[in-house]
Amino acid sequence: MAYYGKLPIVLLSELASGKEDSYNCRIAAYLLRHLGESISAEQIARDCFVSKSAVSRFARDVGLEDFMELRELLKNSEKTFELMEGDDSRSQAGNIVTEASRAMEMVSESLDYPALYEI
Repeated sequence: MAYYGKLPIVLLSELASGKEDSYNCRIAAYLLRHLGESISAEQIARDCFVSKSAVSRFARDVGLEDFMELRELLKNSEKTFELMEGDDSRSQAGNIVTEASRAMEMVSESLDYPALYEI
């Protein structure tokens, strides 16, 4: 299951759905600030004041195999922002709706439905 390009969305989702000071929220916020960097589980644990096992658990909680997969995604992810094309607000709103719909389709394609059903 590939999350390339979707990692920021997964991290933002974790922030939105978790308790503000939970381990997962702290880790997700930290990772968002360090997209594109190669960092170790030890560094994340130290900087987030959590255990190394909490970092590994976080990777599994967001649907990855292990921390190594998370580390690779983190290294290859980046925050990108683009200016909206179009002169009028109606055109910009249409672009936003189209992009949001496309992002939701990507999330839907990456979900592990059997695992969700078990929950």
